[in-house]
Amino acid sequence: MTNLKKQVLRGTLFSYVGFFIGGVNVLIFYPNLLSKEEFLIAEDLGDYYRIEADNRDLNYNKYFEVGRVKKIDDEYNSFNTKRLSRKELIDLLARIGYK
Repeated sequence: MTNLKKQVLRGTLFSYVGFFIGGVNVLIFYPNLLSKEEFLIAEDLGDYYRIEADNRDLNYNKYFEVGRVKKIDDEYNSFNTKRLSRKELIDLLARIGYK
């Protein structure tokens, strides 16, 4: 095998081993089966917990069906805003304590 093939094979093997070790750590050492919030609303059914769906209204209608009536034609950028002169910039920086 060429040197490049050995490096690719070794890198792939290390990736799989790292993925396996990470999975073992998550499943055995840090099992987070239910968050605190989920546990508060979970129903204990003996061998397992049933967690009801979060059916809160997220007010998407306000943004997608109602929307804004006001339309903006131009973007807000440095070309259509008030530009400070050199003296105004120096005065502003002096007011906030910049030296």
